[in-house]
Amino acid sequence: MSPGKHGSWHGHHIVMKGVKVNDSRYVYSQGSIDILESFDIDWYAGPENLSWAPHNWEGLHTTEEQKAIFEALSEAKQMGDQYGQELGKNHAIKILNQARDLYSKGELFQNRDQED
Repeated sequence: MSPGKHGSWHGHHIVMKGVKVNDSRYVYSQGSIDILESFDIDWYAGPENLSWAPHNWEGLHTTEEQKAIFEALSEAKQMGDQYGQELGKNHAIKILNQARDLYSKGELFQNRDQED
């Protein structure tokens, strides 16, 4: 879905940028950033972490959403540690793609079917 369709959209970082240290989302956002950096994924400007999302979408910028993304990326990190960086990186990219696909359908990552 493009930003010109279905209302007002904005460019969105899947793993949030600019979260302050005293914010409850910080530990999850920073943990996810650390994981992406460990895979040499540019979390700030790289296409893997960028998406379109509707403006004023309740639930998108929440602790729960960042926690769900962090937990999924943590599994990718464990996979990389155990089976090799390439496999872990591919899994991390798959997770970010899944979040992007869900956002384009108006669905949150935290509500995904985890059997995908």
